[in-house]
Amino acid sequence: MGNGRLRYHLGWVLPGCRVLTPSTGIPALSDADKDAVGRDEPDKNLVAPMTNDVVWDWNLTTDKLQFSPSVRVVFAYGPEEPVDDIEWWMSHIHSEERESVVKGIRQAIAGRGQFWSAEYRFRREDNTYAHVFDRGFISRDKAGNGVRMMGTMVDFTDRKLAEQALRDSERRFRSLIENASDAIAIIDAQGRFSYASESYVNVLGFTPAELLGKPVLDYVHEDDLANATSTLERMTTEPGANLHMQLRCRHKDGTWRVLSSRARNLMHDLAIRGVVAASRDVTQQAVLEAELVQAQKMEAMGQLAGGVAHDFNNLLTVITTNVDLIVSAIASNLEVHENLTEIRRAAAQAAGLTRQLLNFTQRRSEEPQVLNLNDVVTDSQALLQRVIGENAELRVKLSPRAPLMKLDRAQLEQVLMNLVFNARDALVDGGRVEVATERQRVQPGDSPAPATVPPGEYSVLIVRDTGTGMTPETRARAFDPFYTTKEIGKGTGLGLAMVYTIVKRAGGAIDLETKRGAGTTFRIYFPRVLSPSLTPMDGTPTVRPKQGSETVLLVEDEDMVRKVVRRTLTGQGYKVVEASNGKEALALALEDPRRISLVLTDVMMPQMGGPELARRLWAQFPQLKVIFLSGYAPDTMSLESALPPGAILIEKPFAIEKLLTKVREVLDGDVAGTSPMIDMFAKTN
Repeated sequence: MGNGRLRYHLGWVLPGCRVLTPSTGIPALSDADKDAVGRDEPDKNLVAPMTNDVVWDWNLTTDKLQFSPSVRVVFAYGPEEPVDDIEWWMSHIHSEERESVVKGIRQAIAGRGQFWSAEYRFRREDNTYAHVFDRGFISRDKAGNGVRMMGTMVDFTDRKLAEQALRDSERRFRSLIENASDAIAIIDAQGRFSYASESYVNVLGFTPAELLGKPVLDYVHEDDLANATSTLERMTTEPGANLHMQLRCRHKDGTWRVLSSRARNLMHDLAIRGVVAASRDVTQQAVLEAELVQAQKMEAMGQLAGGVAHDFNNLLTVITTNVDLIVSAIASNLEVHENLTEIRRAAAQAAGLTRQLLNFTQRRSEEPQVLNLNDVVTDSQALLQRVIGENAELRVKLSPRAPLMKLDRAQLEQVLMNLVFNARDALVDGGRVEVATERQRVQPGDSPAPATVPPGEYSVLIVRDTGTGMTPETRARAFDPFYTTKEIGKGTGLGLAMVYTIVKRAGGAIDLETKRGAGTTFRIYFPRVLSPSLTPMDGTPTVRPKQGSETVLLVEDEDMVRKVVRRTLTGQGYKVVEASNGKEALALALEDPRRISLVLTDVMMPQMGGPELARRLWAQFPQLKVIFLSGYAPDTMSLESALPPGAILIEKPFAIEKLLTKVREVLDGDVAGTSPMIDMFAKTN
């Protein structure tokens, strides 16, 4: 250098190289420079014994490095280890960090600063590595050249491991939170989201970024808002408060989800400063619970309806049978005959109400038959008016040409009732429900016909209302099972789903027209039956069968029913042996079994029912013929009263022609109503 001072350069980069070498031809240090190199020596000797850290002193002029004795303690090296060597220090730096540490200290010495520091791993005697923080002070001569460095190495392995453990713990915690099925949120004192986990995407469709800073109550259903507001106020003001609540929250797609939430106030926790809430989507569970409650209600109603229907049908049997007997006796008296016909018609309508009651509780088996839509609508009109209430208007428009179709009457009535129920629920402050029928031919290319209706001849049932109409989202899911826009517990979501199932099974189609605020129209397309032959509602034949002379064992616990059936049979020439229960009938049959040609028995009776009586008689007399009578629908019978497959059943109330015809058919048949017939039926089904 121009001032004649000693120049040094850094002559190493990798282990094994010299750190500092005197440049050739450079004069020796002046006395002042030598003094600068050695003047801090006493300080190092004083400091080293006063700390557990490793103190080091590096003479940049002589390239001599000295460590304090603590280097052997901190890194567990014995007295034979040559620790006072620059190359020893460099070789013990972790290979992944060695180059950067050496480069950093070289730049510090070559620069003008006084301090250097680095964090790196340093090898212990057992070949493990300690995490160290190394910091040095650079002494410089008057020309600014580095002549000496002193510093300390601090082993902070424990702190480093603790920090890593904390990071690992935080990473595990975050992974658990972000991958949990429950949606986790932190709500601040103002009721806003300050944190939302990724699970909210699955639960409500919103990303955490979309929720942060937004008021929680903005997503709560208006009917749950009052309760949610008071609960949130309590949770944000009561330290340590815990709660569990269930409420409806808005999904991003506009639907409502039922969330079960557990929350705890952790405002006092400086790391959280909020209410921590974990929410789970229990919408399906809520629907299933509501469905279970509804099913239990329907079961209870069904049991009640079955019992009422049984007693009611017994009374109707007495009424209708007596009317038929009187009509037969005074056929020439037209005025009386007309009065009796009105009684018969009223009884038939009463039987229809019973059938609708059993159908409403889904406790009646299917009996497909050819029906006139006009007749079904007319017979149901009074009940439909009661369904929609006095504040709404019911209009009925019937096709002038009979729209015939084939379906179980109860199922058709169920379709009609469910559609009218749906129309009623859509009305606001009165309004109008219109029920219409028509015949329609759908041909390929017909523009008025919906795409879902294939070409063909149809009998069409139309139910139209002036109610609120449906949104596009509701219309798309109108026939989904368990989908309902009503509150939980106020609708099962099964009405239109049942309509859809019944119509599709009948080979029909449904067209739905609706617009929000403009009402809804359902058009139900049933394949039209071209044959004009209808099945009467009571199945009454027009021709009475021939007289009989056989003996019939009549078993019936209701006295009025037993008496009127006895008069019917004896009037037709049959001999009748009566019994009020199965036990009594069994004793009478065993007295002289050869005289009994047919057993006509009620199903459910005290002491012994009809099925048990039949089983005991068939055990001894397999060829004995049995016909069952019942005021219960088959589906409502208990296990003990269940009929064997293939058994012959006449449901009450019945017309005397139907009873006498069936009795004659069984008596004249080969095996109908016998034990072999029952066995054969069971084997083939």
